[in-house]
Amino acid sequence: MTVARLSGETDHRYEQLRKLKAYLYPLGAETTHKLQGIFLQMTNDAEPETIVLPVQGRTLKIVHAAKGVGFFNFDELCTAALGAADYLAIAECLHTVILDGVPKLKLEQRNETLRFMTLIDTLYEAKVKLFMASSVPPEKLAPPGEHAFAFKRTVSRLMEMQGEDYRHQAHLA
Repeated sequence: MTVARLSGETDHRYEQLRKLKAYLYPLGAETTHKLQGIFLQMTNDAEPETIVLPVQGRTLKIVHAAKGVGFFNFDELCTAALGAADYLAIAECLHTVILDGVPKLKLEQRNETLRFMTLIDTLYEAKVKLFMASSVPPEKLAPPGEHAFAFKRTVSRLMEMQGEDYRHQAHLA
């Protein structure tokens, strides 16, 4: 076997990411359709499959995934009783997460807010690429009250995750 070194300044695997908008709003059929299109583009039209991950003696199902890309809605990841271990398993399994249906968080959504913050922290630390649709821009997602200040870090990370520098970092899992 002959080994050929292909070196260059451009990593073509991430060139398709450059043209895609990472944060879409407001919510609706059009933004969901755009996210579905991103999924198809990122997976080269692969047929989605279910992935079952072992997490602390139980299983976590990723219902819609292909070629390292997972498509989720907010309720699947932040309304369901998931935690840091679940998000870490997702971040280790997937290099890209597509998240639809993120609402403007309300004071009474304490658990959902904390899960969302943990999800974003986990994806960020693992350098998972994120495409997301929300009802409002990132800076307006934060709920009022006790988590508003802590949520500023989440907003900062969401903003950074949209940038080209973040997108070109290698997935760490």
